[in-house]
Formats: sequence, structure tokens, C-alpha cells
Amino acid sequence: HVRTIPKAVVVETRFDPRLAVALAQAGHRVAVDDYGARVAAVSCDETTLELDAASDPRGDRGAVVV
Repeated sequence: HVRTIPKAVVVETRFDPRLAVALAQAGHRVAVDDYGARVAAVSCDETTLELDAASDPRGDRGAVVV
């Protein structure tokens, strides 16, 4: 998923092209991009409420300590 292409799965060109075809056949909107390192995630432990964050080091974003 990427904000500039709403509701689409972005597949990097280094993956087998059959992956994009299979995702499209499964009903997903698919975009192919040379550089897909835009992944960032935050999780919260429901018991301790501790936050954890990470991002793909190839991207231009980063994680911060909250």
C-alpha cells in the first residue's frame, strides 16, 4: 500500500512478474515500482501499552521513540 496510489498493492520490479499478475487476479489493484522501500509500522502491546516502531532502512523515512 502507498498513499499516492490509494487502495493499491505496490510490487517492486525485483519480484517475479507473476506475483503482480496473481495479486491482480485475486482482485487487488496492483502497481509496479522500482523503489518500494516505504514501509513503516507501529505496534502497541495491549498489556503494557509499550509502543514499538520500525521502518525499512532503504526508505527515506525513519522511526522515532515515543
